[in-house]
Amino acid sequence: MDNKHGKYIALAIKEALLGEGRTRTNPLVGCVLVKGGRVISRGFHAAFGKDHAEAMALKKAGKRARGATAYVTLEPCVWFSGKKTRPCAERLAEAGIKKVVIGMRDPNPKVSGKGIEFLRKRGVKVAESGQESACREINAPYIKCVSAGRPLVTIKAAVTLDGNIAASGGDSKWISCLESRRRVHGLRALNDAVMVGVNTVLADDPELSVRLVKGRNPVRIVVDPLLKTPLSAKIAGEGTIIAVSRKAGESRKRAFRNKGVILLTVKMKGGLLDLKDLMLKLPAYGISSVLAEGGSRILTGLMKEKLADKAVIFIAPKFCGRGLGLTGDIGIRKMKDSIKLKDVKYSISGDDILVEGRF
Repeated sequence: MDNKHGKYIALAIKEALLGEGRTRTNPLVGCVLVKGGRVISRGFHAAFGKDHAEAMALKKAGKRARGATAYVTLEPCVWFSGKKTRPCAERLAEAGIKKVVIGMRDPNPKVSGKGIEFLRKRGVKVAESGQESACREINAPYIKCVSAGRPLVTIKAAVTLDGNIAASGGDSKWISCLESRRRVHGLRALNDAVMVGVNTVLADDPELSVRLVKGRNPVRIVVDPLLKTPLSAKIAGEGTIIAVSRKAGESRKRAFRNKGVILLTVKMKGGLLDLKDLMLKLPAYGISSVLAEGGSRILTGLMKEKLADKAVIFIAPKFCGRGLGLTGDIGIRKMKDSIKLKDVKYSISGDDILVEGRF
C-alpha cells in the first residue's frame, strides 16, 4: 500500500463521518481531491437525498479539479434501476479527474466493480488504497442492509453487578450514571432508530430522545403486538413506528394513525412478534441501524434469532437482588455454548464500566 494513499483515504474517512447518522440507507462517503501534493477540495454525503461526496468536492473545486486525483472511501456509483441522482463515476470523468483511489468496492451488486470499469473505460486510472477494513467499519449499517436486507442491530443495556436491568418492582431509573446516559443519547443520535418493547413503554413512558446531547432524534420503534401502548404515551406521535400483529384492534389502530404513528403489521412466531420479519421491513422506511434498548424479551429475541450484531452494556456498581435479568432463556445449557462477543472493548463511563463488542 502506498502510504500517501493511506493518508488521503484517512482524510476522506474523516469527511465521511461528518454525515454519520443522517444518510439513512445510503452509505457514508467522503472524497478528497488532491493536486500537486495539496488537498484542493473535500466533500461528504451530508444526508439522504443530498449531493454525494464526489459531487460536493467537485463543486467546490470547480475547474481546479481537472488533472487532480480523487480519494474516495467507496467506489463511485453508476447508473442502475431506481437511481435518482447523476452517477459520481460519470461526474469524475467529465471533470477531468486523472486518477481515482478507492477505499473499498461497493458491496451493492448493482454497483460493485461497475464504477471502476466505467472510469477505466473513460481513461481514468483507478487504484485501491489498501484501507478496506477502515472503510468497511464506518459503513457497517450500509453493508448489513445490502448483504442481509436488514439494519445493523446494536443491543444496549444498563445492568447492575448482579445482572439486573430492573428491580423486582420493575423500576429501572436509574441504573446507570448521568455520564452513561449521555453516551446512550449520543448513540441514539448516530442510529436511524431506537427500539423498545411495549412493556418498557408501559413501565417507564420513555421519550427515547437525544435531549442530553446535540443531535437528531432517531425514529422510535415499539414492538407491541396487541397495541397496548397508551395513546397518551410520550412516544405516540408523528413518525413513530409501532410493530403490531393482525390481532391489534381496528379502532385503536385508527386512533394511532390519526396521531401520525406508522403501524407496521408483522408476522407472529411462537406466540411473539417475529423480529426477523420486522427487521426485514425496516429498510423500506430508511432505517439501516437500530439501537435496541429493551426490555428483556426484546433483547432475548434478538439474540436467539441471531439478529444482534453489536452490544453496548453499561455495568453499574450496584446490587438489587432478585430483579429482572438482561435476557431470558436463550437456549444455552453449557457454558462452552455461550454466546461470546468479539473485538471487546472496556472503558470507564462515570461510575460505570462500559463493555462493547460484536456478536
